[in-house]
Amino acid sequence: MTIDAPPTLDQSFSPEAKRTLVICAMASVVALTFARLSYSLLQTAINSDLLGSNTLSGTAGTIGLSGYILGVTVVSLVARRFDPIQLMRAGVAVALAALVLLSVAPTPTVFIAGLFTLGAGSASIWIPLPTIATAPAPPTRRGLVMGIMSSSMGLGLLIMSQITNAVRSAVDDPDAWRQIWGIEAGFTGLTLIAVTVFLRPAPTQASVGSVKGFAALRMLPGWALATGAYVGYGFVVMAVNQFFGEALEADAGFSRNHTSNLYALIGLAAIPGATLLGRLSDRFGRGEMMSVGATLCSLAALLVLVGSEPWAALSAIVFGIGSFGFPIIVAAYVADHVEAREFSAVFGVMTIIFGVGQMAGPQFAGLLADRTGFTTVFVICAGVAMVSAALALALTRSNNRAAQVPALT
Repeated sequence: MTIDAPPTLDQSFSPEAKRTLVICAMASVVALTFARLSYSLLQTAINSDLLGSNTLSGTAGTIGLSGYILGVTVVSLVARRFDPIQLMRAGVAVALAALVLLSVAPTPTVFIAGLFTLGAGSASIWIPLPTIATAPAPPTRRGLVMGIMSSSMGLGLLIMSQITNAVRSAVDDPDAWRQIWGIEAGFTGLTLIAVTVFLRPAPTQASVGSVKGFAALRMLPGWALATGAYVGYGFVVMAVNQFFGEALEADAGFSRNHTSNLYALIGLAAIPGATLLGRLSDRFGRGEMMSVGATLCSLAALLVLVGSEPWAALSAIVFGIGSFGFPIIVAAYVADHVEAREFSAVFGVMTIIFGVGQMAGPQFAGLLADRTGFTTVFVICAGVAMVSAALALALTRSNNRAAQVPALT
């Protein structure tokens, strides 16, 4: 008796699927690395040069996220009128305009307007992206596909961290930040060409009599537990990510280059880590791996408080794996249970609620940091992450109980 080896990427994915993966990975860099993480990477310099306080810095992050939530709301409302690829192309175009604005922003008002616009564009990219990326792939590889999407975000963060250091050295300015947004605008222009010219997925069919609005979320089994875990994750990841470098610089005396390299380490850890969690979720279950991701985020928040190496580096590694792995497993969970055209509506509504946590995280952390310091912030984040882990495990148990209930005939 022989045991067949598991299929390789070459065996599991058609040429069309591979091309889709590459282009969707580029789009995920724009939607997630540039729109979600670049501000955190550049925040200390922007705060010093333009904003001037942790409170305003947190407010800017919150407004950027409110743009994302507005974008998600619009996408959810129009999801059944437009094909997912049309929504993605529009999002990349809006993100390009926003990045150009950020690269020349002369005042806090213009800068915050750029963050708001970038958030709106990223929503129109990310909400339809999972259904586009997974459509040509085998159903048993959805977690792997979404893991690759998140890993590309990690790779983007790694590269942009090093580009940031290189640009600052080249211009002899440790607070340089506008040039980084300009480089990201260039990459986004290339992405717009790719999604317009080379990415042509098969059209999806609109559902007849589909549920609209927040009622759409109830189509998802265990929607309350899944959404609750997602909201908690959003709070933690945005607060920790935005103030990770700031806390280490303010409380532990780390240099700006040191924290930039730690952000690069977050991205480096995410490259294999997110793909691994996604693949493990295919095998062991979405809820179990969501719980693992949230637990890792909790551990990362506590390790920041040590304020020395190698613990800061370990925090970056653990945070990279957990924070990048969690959301793609949520997307894969939704894709497991709803049809392609319904995905944007259901995932969109879920993300609107998730956005409450995202917006609250940096605002809460900034206000609390200015009043009590960063220790309290990171302790609270660790606790909230463990609540998310518990909800994710409850989701697994809830689905198991539902599967054991015999159907009535």
